[in-house]
Amino acid sequence: MVNGDKTSQVKVAHKLDRKQPMSFAISIAPNAITVSAQQGGQWVILDNWSILGSLVHGKFGFHIPASDEIGLTDFRLAPN
Repeated sequence: MVNGDKTSQVKVAHKLDRKQPMSFAISIAPNAITVSAQQGGQWVILDNWSILGSLVHGKFGFHIPASDEIGLTDFRLAPN
């Protein structure tokens, strides 16, 4: 969603084993959000979203569709 309006959903094939624990990193900068996953000991960028302005006053969240579930362990919020 952007400014309260729905936008098209982006789906990225990650090729991760859904039956195994997965490690993700979300990096938030004033003008960009980058989502990475750990694959074979290396961090691979899955999605990179940037704007010309600033995201400083925006919000973000996780969308878990329908009856799916997600478990979080070792969640950390660390300023850069």
